[in-house]
Amino acid sequence: MASSSSAIASPKFYDAFISQRDPNVKETLGKHLYLLQERGCQAFLDRQEIKRGDSIPFAIHNAICSSLVQIPIFSKGYAESKWCLDELVLMLEQPPADALFIPVVNDVKPWELRHIENHESRYAVAFSDYRSKGRYLDKLDEWRNALKCAADISGYELGQHQDELCEKTLFRVPQVVQERTNRAKYPVGFGELVQYFESCCSERKKQRKVRRAGIYGLGGSGKSTVAKELFNRKLANYYTSCFLSDVRESHARGELHCLQSQLLNNLFPKDPDIEGLEISSVRVRNLNFLVVLVDIDHQD
Repeated sequence: MASSSSAIASPKFYDAFISQRDPNVKETLGKHLYLLQERGCQAFLDRQEIKRGDSIPFAIHNAICSSLVQIPIFSKGYAESKWCLDELVLMLEQPPADALFIPVVNDVKPWELRHIENHESRYAVAFSDYRSKGRYLDKLDEWRNALKCAADISGYELGQHQDELCEKTLFRVPQVVQERTNRAKYPVGFGELVQYFESCCSERKKQRKVRRAGIYGLGGSGKSTVAKELFNRKLANYYTSCFLSDVRESHARGELHCLQSQLLNNLFPKDPDIEGLEISSVRVRNLNFLVVLVDIDHQD
């Protein structure tokens, strides 16, 4: 039996899912958030991400479930969209350990999300319209609870500080993606090791500025796990960062150039034309980077 291609969607994974309704939001805040791609993050902003012939509900479900960061932008018209409300419910169903939920309030107040029954809430109009027309009656309670839950989660209020908000979000999302991508699944018993390494670096820092530090030991002793935890703890202190694993294997396969490309793309996401290590020191003089190289067997 032949199956329709519209029954499924091509699987695609995203670092951030942005749920928005107002076309003005799409052109302002949403457009700025789309610059996440320049920071090495794949963001889902609207249905333009969906290929022709793919199932829209399946594609959106896949995008939300695969995202490490979820950003609903609550504008005046958000509650008028059945799609946005369904997206919100699905986002809140994801375990906090799997995805970070960052609500953004734009042209509405958080209390308007909490008190849909209050006629002064701009979202009350949309819900009243659904009830009067007998539409989505089986979903209204679920949507109402999702809006209340979102209002109780710390996020950002757009107001007049759009540029500042964009900068905070553009900085925070790549940070979360790095943390959750490189964190060990079941971290147990290495807290003291991490603290010891940090104390050693602090002692050396009193003598001179530490620019390079290493962890060495027998295979399987937890070096990579400690390195991942250190990377995650220090990430917020640096302008940008890069975590490169399997350096020894890449060298054996003659693929160091691939690691070099990954390194440069992570450190200089806005300069896609950089292809080599001939970088002017002037360019990076005032920027600080955190780079972790895992599994090195030769100092060169």
